Amino acid sequence: EGKVIAHKVELSAPERASLDLNTARKPFDDVRVRQALLIAMDRHRIVSDAYHGFAVEAGNAIPEQFTDLTDPSIKYSELYPYEPAKAAKMLDDAGYKLVNGKRFAMELTYPSAEFLRVIMEPMAQILAAQWGAIGIDVRLVGLDVQLWVDKVYNQRNFDGSLVSLTGRTDPMLGVDRSFLCNSTHLPYVNPTSYCNPALDAAAAKANTAAAADRRQYYKTYIEIVARELNEITLTNVSTYYGVSTRFENLQKQFDISFNEYPNWAEVWLKPGQ
Repeated sequence: EGKVIAHKVELSAPERASLDLNTARKPFDDVRVRQALLIAMDRHRIVSDAYHGFAVEAGNAIPEQFTDLTDPSIKYSELYPYEPAKAAKMLDDAGYKLVNGKRFAMELTYPSAEFLRVIMEPMAQILAAQWGAIGIDVRLVGLDVQLWVDKVYNQRNFDGSLVSLTGRTDPMLGVDRSFLCNSTHLPYVNPTSYCNPALDAAAAKANTAAAADRRQYYKTYIEIVARELNEITLTNVSTYYGVSTRFENLQKQFDISFNEYPNWAEVWLKPGQ
C-alpha cells in the first residue's frame, strides 16, 4: 500500500504575509509607531502558532528566494528584535503614553474567506494580544474578501490590514506594488498612502539596470523600507501538500512558478493500485 508523505513545493515566487499600515492616519503617520509595532510583535510565535512551523520570519522587503537581488545582511529580526519594553518606551517618546492602561485604539482588519481565515485569524489574534500587552487596544475585523478589498483598497478606510501576497517571479512584478507611490485604488496595490520618491527612484533603477547591477539598487530599496515600514513583511510561507506514493507523475504536477494550482488531472494511479 502507498504511504502519505509531505511534499514541499519549491516555488520561484514567495508567498508573504504582510501588515499594511495606513500612514494617512494618526498614529501610523509616525514612523516611530510603525517601528514600535514591529518590535512589539513576536513573529516566531506567528510562525509556530498560525503556520504550525510551515513558514519562516521574513528577512526584509525583498524575499530570500531572490538570492541575486536581496541583501540578507539587512534583517528585521536584528533591526527590530522582539522587545516589548523597548516598544513601549518608543511609544512613550512618540507621545502615546499609557492613560488608564491604554495608549491608543486601532482596528486590525483581514480577509476572512475560509481558505484565508485559518491563517489570518490566528495571526490577527496573536498581534492583538502582543500589542495589547503594551497598551494598544486592538479591535479585530474579519471581512469577506470583497468587503475587505473595498474597505482597504478602494475606501482606504483602515488602520492596519493583514494580507497575503505573492512576490511573483521578480520584485518589480510582485514586491513593488506594496511599497511604491500609488494614487490608484486597485486591489493588492499599496493602500498605505506612503510615498517616497527616493524609494521609487531606487526601484526604477533596479528594474532597468543590467542583471549584475540590480542588487546595489535593491539594497537601497531594502534599507528605505526597513526604516519606513509602511508595510511590514511578516513571514515567508512554505507550501506543502500531503501526497500518496500510490500516484505517478506527482513531480510534474507540482512544477509551479507561482500561485500554486496543481492539476491533479495529470496524476494517475500506479499499476495494480
